[in-house]
Amino acid sequence: MKQHQHKTSLARNRLSLILVLAVALVPIGLSYLLYYLYQGNKPWGMTNHGELLDPVINIADLRLQALEADPSATPDTHSNLPVKPWRLMLLTERDCDTACLDALRKMKAMQILLGKDADRVRPLLVWVRSAATQTTPSLAVSYPALTLKTTQATSLKNGLYIVDPLGNVILRYPYSDVGSPVLTDLKKLLKVSQIG
Repeated sequence: MKQHQHKTSLARNRLSLILVLAVALVPIGLSYLLYYLYQGNKPWGMTNHGELLDPVINIADLRLQALEADPSATPDTHSNLPVKPWRLMLLTERDCDTACLDALRKMKAMQILLGKDADRVRPLLVWVRSAATQTTPSLAVSYPALTLKTTQATSLKNGLYIVDPLGNVILRYPYSDVGSPVLTDLKKLLKVSQIG
């Protein structure tokens, strides 16, 4: 009888030890499992559709120049305002091809869809080097609010970028994503922004 109680007590102690170890080790094991399963995916809690630039680049680093090829290009009249606007910056390395023109058309539509916040955002088209451009004169007519600039070199890829009022280039979208994903992110940014 005593021996049976001793075995029962020993089994109970082992079970208690296993439970204590499980309480400590199971969460650690699960955290490692989740980390490795989701390592390549979008971090949790992020709702943006665009690619977050890391490190953030300032638009001043691009050393934008006025586009001399088009004397009718709209000058950037917003650079000296006390409250600077947000920017939708379309970057292209070549003449504005079909994908670029489609992105411009969608940018114009997004400007309208922003409603009361439309004045807080300005469209900007930037050519890398002087690849501009046979389409420049027609762009100035079709998109009178569009600021046209050129830059000599950049590590940025073709696409649309959201630039905050401080000049930080923060989010990138490929041409194919210009539209609803950009508009959703931009509306969120404008809603929470204390600047611009």
